[in-house]
Amino acid sequence: MSRPARVAHIDFVGGVLLIALGLGFALYASAQYPMGELRRMGPGFFPVVLGYVLAGLGVVLVLSSFTGAMERIGSFDWRPFIAVILGLSAFAILVERTGMVVSTIVLTFIVAFGERQFRPVRTALLSLSLAAIGVAIFSWGLGLPVPAFRWNF
Repeated sequence: MSRPARVAHIDFVGGVLLIALGLGFALYASAQYPMGELRRMGPGFFPVVLGYVLAGLGVVLVLSSFTGAMERIGSFDWRPFIAVILGLSAFAILVERTGMVVSTIVLTFIVAFGERQFRPVRTALLSLSLAAIGVAIFSWGLGLPVPAFRWNF
């Protein structure tokens, strides 16, 4: 008598959700936007392909949940999850009021508190580097209307 295969339920449910989200995204985009062709892609091409790629990753996750290749990682750690959510929320609130530099620094410091061992010097260097890269790419390179500094409370 053979043992039943172990199913990693978290991976299975996550994979099913990725499949549903990816297919829903792809179907919505294909219904709302013209696809175009490979030579001249329309506005729906990238979202449709991205949706199918997401669904494909979901299939891989569902299949791996049956093989037992991915073991359960243990209990879920809420600290990093909450830190990322709070950091992204702070960035979204501050970016229009304070500009790219201040909001990126605040984001980086809040997310860094998600680690068990907070390293202030490393976090300061990382936040300044990310702020400079963000300003260079988004404000100067792409010309997006996000100033480096703004004081609009």
